[in-house]
Amino acid sequence: MTKHMSDRVLEATVIQLVEAEQGRVTAQAELDSFKADHPRPEPPGAFPTLRVFIEYYRRVRSYEVEVAKRERKLATAEKLYAQAAEQLQDVLPENVPLNYDYRGSLRDVIVKRQGEVSIEEPAPSAGP
Repeated sequence: MTKHMSDRVLEATVIQLVEAEQGRVTAQAELDSFKADHPRPEPPGAFPTLRVFIEYYRRVRSYEVEVAKRERKLATAEKLYAQAAEQLQDVLPENVPLNYDYRGSLRDVIVKRQGEVSIEEPAPSAGP
């Protein structure tokens, strides 16, 4: 049985899907960039003093906190995306692309293939 959604809820769900996808891309880029710019602190060959060990532990803990912050942001975006995609599964016809202009400039193609809703890159337009 097809799920029934009001126009307002349907529109909000599509917007949530698109914004969550943008959030996923941004959060993943931030996580990757942080890891590239700030590698995990390497332990020395030996800790000559307790103070050196404590400083090392502080740097590792700080690194892990920063990574976890970015991972939570990514997980939140992924959860919002999955929720919206699940809501659209029952109402979006299979293999029928939905072209969506987000805020008048960004075009997204939302499509359900093999029961899974996703955002695809728009097909290149045929030029002159």
